[in-house]
Amino acid sequence: MVQATLYVQEVGLHHIGMVPIVAYMIVKGHVELTDEEGKTTTAGPGEVIGLRETWNHTPLAFDVKVNPGTSIIHLDRSLLGKFRKALVNPLT
Repeated sequence: MVQATLYVQEVGLHHIGMVPIVAYMIVKGHVELTDEEGKTTTAGPGEVIGLRETWNHTPLAFDVKVNPGTSIIHLDRSLLGKFRKALVNPLT
């Protein structure tokens, strides 16, 4: 069963250059993405952060900071593999 994690305080989830072991699906709230130049972008509900990097074992090019009150589902490679299988072979 997939369950969202509610963050009640600001948390740094990921740092530039690290290879993620999970992707982050935002259910509620917002996260801030800051690149090497200090440019910040906000991602919100329905967005997935780090999907390609998690699947391909490549580093993220930004820091990920969660704002208080944000709920996130952590998608590990095992779960991503199940999604991939269902999309490639929907009837098996």
